Amino acid sequence: MYASLEISGSQLRHRERAILRGRGAALGATEPHNLHLPYGTDIFEADLVGEKICEAAWNRGAKVVLLPTIPYGTQTNQMQFPLAMNLIRPRSRSCWAIWSNRSRSTVFARSCS
Repeated sequence: MYASLEISGSQLRHRERAILRGRGAALGATEPHNLHLPYGTDIFEADLVGEKICEAAWNRGAKVVLLPTIPYGTQTNQMQFPLAMNLIRPRSRSCWAIWSNRSRSTVFARSCS
């Protein structure tokens, strides 16, 4: 399993690009968790779960890469707190645009090599 943040360009160019067929991605909010946990708690958890899922898929023969976690939540009740990052309308075109553009960009990049 490869995490996209850990892959070098030479790995993709010389041997790995041909075998990477799937992409995994997670959504993890940047928001407060009371006073004792960091704002990135959801991101850390999403990264770990994504790694485990992609690793299991890889071990079963699926050649996947884990894309970076999107650091935005959809709980607008958190917006009253400083530094909480949320998508205002999770079912809006903006949310869909993030997911679809990110997916298309990885497909486009692969087709241009």
